Order: sequence, then C-alpha cells, then structure tokens
Amino acid sequence: MERRVALKAPDGKTIYSWLNSRDQGRNKTVALFVHGLTGHPFEHALLQAAHTFPQEGVDTCRVALYADEPNARRLHDCTITTHAQDTTRVVAYLKRAYSQIALVGHSLGSPSILMADTSQVDSIVLWDPSYLAPKHRPHWPTVTYQKKRYLLMEWEVATLLNPAMFKEWCEFDGSQELPLVAKLNKPLKVIAAGKGVLLPGSRDYVRTSTAPAELYIIEHAGHCFTEEGATDTLLRETLAWIQAYVVQ
Repeated sequence: MERRVALKAPDGKTIYSWLNSRDQGRNKTVALFVHGLTGHPFEHALLQAAHTFPQEGVDTCRVALYADEPNARRLHDCTITTHAQDTTRVVAYLKRAYSQIALVGHSLGSPSILMADTSQVDSIVLWDPSYLAPKHRPHWPTVTYQKKRYLLMEWEVATLLNPAMFKEWCEFDGSQELPLVAKLNKPLKVIAAGKGVLLPGSRDYVRTSTAPAELYIIEHAGHCFTEEGATDTLLRETLAWIQAYVVQ
C-alpha cells in the first residue's frame, strides 16, 4: 500500500514523501531513502525497495528533496543544509508511527544524512557516498536566472546548481566530513561501486565509524548501480543490514 505524505518544513515549504507498507498493516521498522543530486523518489532501485521491503518486515519512505508538487522546493534553490533539515523533519514524522528507523542515502544523499539529526535513527546504509576530492571538482560556468547567479551543472542534462550547495559539497572532500561519520555512532554499512571513483572515501567512512560498520563492494557496479544484477545485490545487502539491527 502506498500513500503520499506532505509535511510542512519550518521555512514554509512542503516536503513530499511516498510511504509504502504491507497491505495487511504497518511494520514496526521503516527505511527512509534519501536520493542523490538530480535524483528522485521514483528511481528504479527505490521503487524496487518500496515494492519488496514491506513484505520482509521493513516499510519504506522515499523523500523528494525537491519536486514539481505545489510549494515544493526546486533543486536550484536547495543546499545540502536544506536537504539535511528536510530529512530530519521526515524522520521526526516517521518516529510517531515507527519504533525503528533506518536511513539509506545514495550519492549526495549521504552528506544530507551526515548533516541531519540522526539521534532517533537505528541504523544507516550509504550507497557510494558522494564527496568532491579537489582533483575531481568540476569547473562549471556561471549563469544568471531570475536575477540570481547559479552554476550550470553540465551533466547528461544541464541543471542549475545553487552556488551555496556547491560550496557545502566541496567541504565534503573525503576527509573533512569524517568527524561527522564518527559522530553518527550508529551501525553503518557502506555499499560502494567498484567501478566508481568514490571507493577510497567509502573505506575511510567505515574505518572512522565508532559503531559497528561494514563495507560491501559491488565490483561490477558504477555509481548508480544500474549494471545487470547490481540493483538486486544493493537491495539485498541493504535489507540484510537493516534487519540485523531490528529489535524484535
């Protein structure tokens, strides 16, 4: 069973999420999925989790950090700070109905989680966590839109990026964020893409954790885990970690 949840953020914006549970009723545990930069709640891996996890005892919630819905944020106005604040808001909402919460973040969803309030969270899974090592920092041009200056992020589809977000992203350089990892003090699993460039940071995250931590590398996977079999492995390892820390 799926339903859309609309929550008010402290600044008046609306945060939309999609909550999936068993048809027979709600589980005691929920996994909140935090998507990455230019991502959304309807990516294949997130939908597959929404369809399969509830039957295995874990409901799912997929937050939209920006959306087309009324009064929702737009990506070009966002920062990692707003992502983190909205994640915290959704966690607080879920805590009213669930006894246990897991956070799952992909790519830039990982910094969003590291900057969020995770005090009410029971376990964390990070998928190929994003950071901008100096040698990998892009040099995007600056453009003006509605009398404001933005970076033109030239990926597959050109996207406007808030300069404040880029500044925060640069602070996640693979090492400066390690104190945030240490402060999590939550069971942490990092699932890394073996074909990506972020593996060194994933290793450091696990070494820095002050709670039980594990690194799992999907050797044939790229950053989005879309290679044959990669999504199945990604979700299997994610679910197993969440279930391992469920208090019956």
